[in-house]
Amino acid sequence: MKKWSIYSIAATLIALMLNKAEAQSIKLLKTTLLENYPSASGIEFYKGKLYIMGDDATHLLVLNPDHQPIDSVSIFQYNGKRIHYTIKPDLESLTIGTYKRDYYLIATPSFSAENRNTIYAFPLENIRHYKTFVTSMPISHLKHIGIQEPNLEGTAFVDKSVILSNRANFAQPENYLVQVPVKKRLLKKHNRWEKAAIALPKTDSTIGISGLEYWSENDILLFTASTEATSSATADGAIGQSYLGYFSNYSKQKNKASITPDKLINLSQELNIGNQKVEGICVESRMGNIMILHFVTDNDDGQSILYKAQLTF
Repeated sequence: MKKWSIYSIAATLIALMLNKAEAQSIKLLKTTLLENYPSASGIEFYKGKLYIMGDDATHLLVLNPDHQPIDSVSIFQYNGKRIHYTIKPDLESLTIGTYKRDYYLIATPSFSAENRNTIYAFPLENIRHYKTFVTSMPISHLKHIGIQEPNLEGTAFVDKSVILSNRANFAQPENYLVQVPVKKRLLKKHNRWEKAAIALPKTDSTIGISGLEYWSENDILLFTASTEATSSATADGAIGQSYLGYFSNYSKQKNKASITPDKLINLSQELNIGNQKVEGICVESRMGNIMILHFVTDNDDGQSILYKAQLTF
């Protein structure tokens, strides 16, 4: 009986080690170069379609899960492939929200400058009938809660709030998740906006949060992050490595002043993609402990790369 107990303990330990290894497992399934689409920053998945927005692109791009273009929506009139950085709308993130039971794809700007202040809402039943909302309120509200240099790069709806991620840089080395109430009367009150610092490991370069995705079925908030040699919210810099992280049981942690991710995976190393600025993430599906993800990169070179990967928990 004693000998059997030792074997049982050994088997349990091995199983635990295997489970721990699986939690870090990510496999690249597909890589697609979007040669004619610049600066992909936001990505979302809905009913078998991928939606992609570039921060200086002239149109919203629609693809199937195998990365084949199937549609596009022209948004800006501009003579050139990339809208000049001084006037670009800087749409950095995509997320899906509801209004009066209708689903909308929402494109949010960085609010890193006064002219980067227009939100686009695309009804998913007819994406060409989109609406725009111009507001500088997030700039003043973020400064009221202590974020002096706004640079919003991720959005996700969680319960009755929208979560915004504010990206760090050399001069502002802290990343924040900002919780904003969806109700209009509360939205306008800056004292109802709450920030949480994201505790990330120290590296030679500042890791900046670049995209968010909330999977409500399992209460997981996923994020992408990357390193870039820049000391401001508006300037580009040398691109370093990129990461994938997540917070489990996020709805129970969102009111904390500081939050630490359960896992931070180096995508540059694990997927063998080198130095890439991964800017956005979306979930296609989850079955059991396997999640299918898509990432987009904006390498500031006039094109974009789209990755499909399998994450095993």
